[in-house]
Amino acid sequence: MKKNTYCISALMLLTCSLLAQQRTDEEAVRVVADNILKQPVTQFVGVSNGVVYNSTAEIPKGEDVKFKSPLTEVDLIEAMPADHPNRAELLTILKKQIVGASRWQNGNGMWNQLLDKCDSYDESSVTAMFVYGVAKAINNGWIDSSYRNIARAGWSALKNNEITPDGRFTNVCVGTGISEDLPFYFNRPVGDNEKHGLGLIINTAVEIMKLESEKK
Repeated sequence: MKKNTYCISALMLLTCSLLAQQRTDEEAVRVVADNILKQPVTQFVGVSNGVVYNSTAEIPKGEDVKFKSPLTEVDLIEAMPADHPNRAELLTILKKQIVGASRWQNGNGMWNQLLDKCDSYDESSVTAMFVYGVAKAINNGWIDSSYRNIARAGWSALKNNEITPDGRFTNVCVGTGISEDLPFYFNRPVGDNEKHGLGLIINTAVEIMKLESEKK
């Protein structure tokens, strides 16, 4: 494993723990921010079109992108004090990632399991994460409201195709490790109500409701 690889799930847990406590833990904020900011520039502004690449295999996999951006950043920025010294830089990174990711959104509103491989399957959880990040960034005034159609298109696809009448959230890739083998990612199984998808789709729906209610 290359030295610049870091534990994506650890960043996720630190951020979620911080928010769950409903308080600002200065050390937790510092650790998460430092882990994001010390990544190579290509992790954030892109080897290709601004998309985050897997730091080990350099495969632009949706699952990796969703945990690096925008999940960690929007929740971290929300928890940060307004005068935090890293806040402005994180906002800049967030905007670049949203622009980069939007270039890989499909015409049907979804993103692929492998972002730049249109023959890989549409993956629900990465789509939800991008929708969540864009909507939350608009709702908080961090990006211009002109980006709202990215979120709306993604949400429409999820609502119409991936949420069943009995409340299941479908086509969520199961937990995935790291490989340099493209078929490994192409062939990852999907499930309904996977643990990293169910809470996510609820949070995404909340941000979309805020977005539409405020008519941004």
